[in-house]
Amino acid sequence: MYTVYVAGFLYDVKEFRGGGSANRSFYLAPATKEEIERIIQQLPNKNSSGIDGISPKTMKAILPAIKTEITELINLSITEKTFPENAKVGKTTPLYKGGKKELLTNYRPITNTSTIAKIIEKYIQKQLNKFLEQEKFFYKKQHGFRSNTSTKIAATEVINEVQEHLDKGGKAAIAFLDLQKAFDLVNHNELLKSLEAAGIRGHTLE
Repeated sequence: MYTVYVAGFLYDVKEFRGGGSANRSFYLAPATKEEIERIIQQLPNKNSSGIDGISPKTMKAILPAIKTEITELINLSITEKTFPENAKVGKTTPLYKGGKKELLTNYRPITNTSTIAKIIEKYIQKQLNKFLEQEKFFYKKQHGFRSNTSTKIAATEVINEVQEHLDKGGKAAIAFLDLQKAFDLVNHNELLKSLEAAGIRGHTLE
């Protein structure tokens, strides 16, 4: 038996089949003030901000006065099927990783988007994750980017499985892969096909 662990994903090769095709379609439901308030309160209590200069900490302080307007903005974004143009713009700061400082490859770009953008993204993410979990889209041993699990659990499973094989007199080998600029390598056409197969269709996909 072979097990593959990559960035939060723990795969038993002979069992892995990937996500299936969903019978239902995903639609974004209108947001309520209570939901948006919970999302804002769960944001990290940081002073960093995007180009609008409004940090999560500031947003929490003025929340009672603006939660109605933020909820209306998000619902307008849903009904109009658009993401606010100014919310797409981020403030990027180069973070030095090590090595020669004159080489651009030794810097990692850190982008701060506006707090409004974070709120909209969190709201969509919560609904999307709930739908995909209900559709059993995720592979059962995927630990990264899911609720109620973590990469720590994946690491524990790897350790336990390796120890079990060694105790039985077997051998174990682990290959760790790190793809540089992994998100840039994603084939957008294949991604759109996967999303449609998962039930993300129509206006939601557009």
